[in-house]
Amino acid sequence: MTIDPDNLHTLKFGCILFDQSDLVLIQQTDTFQHVSKINRIKNFDLRENCTLECVKMINNLFPRLEYFKTGLNRKDIEQTARFIFSKINKETYDLFFLCISYTSQIILEKLLDEYFIDLDNSDLYLWW
Repeated sequence: MTIDPDNLHTLKFGCILFDQSDLVLIQQTDTFQHVSKINRIKNFDLRENCTLECVKMINNLFPRLEYFKTGLNRKDIEQTARFIFSKINKETYDLFFLCISYTSQIILEKLLDEYFIDLDNSDLYLWW
């Protein structure tokens, strides 16, 4: 079975296993650079908690990402939100919908002039 990369727009993973120190090295490979240039992934769903460095790597691998759902450790939520909402961050330009899973209660300072927030069960939804 061959997958046509032009028709693949959504990826869902239960987990991604990386050693944090490997994330920078992985992004420097020719394969990573090639895949980041040709893929058309717009929706990414990761069912496990993700670190800020993992979020950055996913963002670099899928530059056309519009919808991103993942869990985040409580300590990473604010830094990750700052990275994603940064007006100078052209790398997240296409992203407009973020879902942070397994969130019971968090406090976010206002990071955008206009955004919407909704907490449904244990999922926090942010869109702008």
